[in-house]
Amino acid sequence: MANNTTYITPTDTEKGAIITLRHLGHPFPEIYSLLAIPTHTCNAIYARATKRAENASLPALLQAIHNKPRSGRPHRFPPGSAISKILLQTATKDQEHEDIPHEFVAEEVTRETRIYVPHTTTQRILKEDHGIIRRRPPKKLHLKPYHKATRIKLAE
Repeated sequence: MANNTTYITPTDTEKGAIITLRHLGHPFPEIYSLLAIPTHTCNAIYARATKRAENASLPALLQAIHNKPRSGRPHRFPPGSAISKILLQTATKDQEHEDIPHEFVAEEVTRETRIYVPHTTTQRILKEDHGIIRRRPPKKLHLKPYHKATRIKLAE
């Protein structure tokens, strides 16, 4: 039977505790019993810290616990940029703008600034930088009079 427990990545405090306990000579099974973090995770955290640290001293090991920033392409419009601020102003301009989908906000900002802003970028900026999340409302079926009459007959 599979184990249904979920595992959460250790915090920097827990990583510091793992490194300190291991540096003091405690074995990984004992660290597991104290912190309830799997032994292979403890081993991986300590191995990563020793690999990154300049020397084997405890202060150097504790400085090496922070994860490196992920590499990747930088954002075209970083948080706090002028476009980010314009998107926020446009999305919250009035009640009508608060109800329109992000795609229309992106189109309006593109027209105003003459800088192309994709709607997916608009969604990411408004969600990550400003906490604004929207969904597109479902399209309503436009019934012709014939269809309406048929539906009324079925309902009777």
